[in-house]
Amino acid sequence: MEKIVPLASAPVKGPLGVAHLPRLWLKCVLAAAGAAPEAYHTGSDMGSNKTVIEGLGLDPGATLAYLATGPSYIQFEAWVREHASKLDAASIAAVNAAIDAQQKPADNAAKARAFVGLRDENERGSSLLNALDDWETVHADVKARRGMKIQPIVPAVSSQSTGPLGLMHLPRFWMKATLDATGALYDTWNSGHKSGFDVWFCETIGIDLDAAKAHIETELPTYLEFEAWVASHATHVSPAEIAAHNVAMRARQKPAEPAARERALLGITDRPDYQPSIELNDLVDWHTIHQQAFSSNAPQIASKT
Repeated sequence: MEKIVPLASAPVKGPLGVAHLPRLWLKCVLAAAGAAPEAYHTGSDMGSNKTVIEGLGLDPGATLAYLATGPSYIQFEAWVREHASKLDAASIAAVNAAIDAQQKPADNAAKARAFVGLRDENERGSSLLNALDDWETVHADVKARRGMKIQPIVPAVSSQSTGPLGLMHLPRFWMKATLDATGALYDTWNSGHKSGFDVWFCETIGIDLDAAKAHIETELPTYLEFEAWVASHATHVSPAEIAAHNVAMRARQKPAEPAARERALLGITDRPDYQPSIELNDLVDWHTIHQQAFSSNAPQIASKT
């Protein structure tokens, strides 16, 4: 099996609303399946892992032992709900603020900026630099192997994620289009005009979808290169417009029928009205990665955005 980069970035939250919890889960279950790339930290003694585990009042040893059994993300959140001693709104907010505030040491940040091509010498945010590192790692790999047979990759960059521009869904749009251009996108994941979310997104920020897809197809830009291209071509990306776009994106709901199918797939039986587009897309991504990591015969799961 090819190694799987854990594309759930630190700010991404699951239904429980805890930042980094999906990334902690993903890194650990990939390690348990032997599918994690080297250098991804899965311990509880430092960094964001420690922040989340301690902040929720979880026992570090028990948490890592449970993750080593390879639970699904839904199962892990259920386990957290049962075992965390600090799961009130204030504790969750404190964890999220701590994750958001984490900074890399100056020398590590400089190396990360150099790797991803970020020119802002003042940027030391761990969440952003780690996300850009993940995206650059996947981009460099599929670009180098373009034209070869590549194991399909789940485009698990959440629509919650943002780059320096702060625009939600832009990294996911870029990742899906990049994988599509290199023949590495899962057949049942949609990019461009096949994705209703992509169509709505491009209309909302005022950019030509065909031009954006063509730019990625011909140039295969890095994420930061594509973000700069979007900033110079989109007509509705002022700070105020971006803030409004992000509010609208968080509020998007799936139609009842596909939401019901995805809840059934994920085993969500106690929330019949649960149909947030972004969260369900993330959960389907993570479900599919989990299957991919633990079963060589895992079926492809339909995801429409």
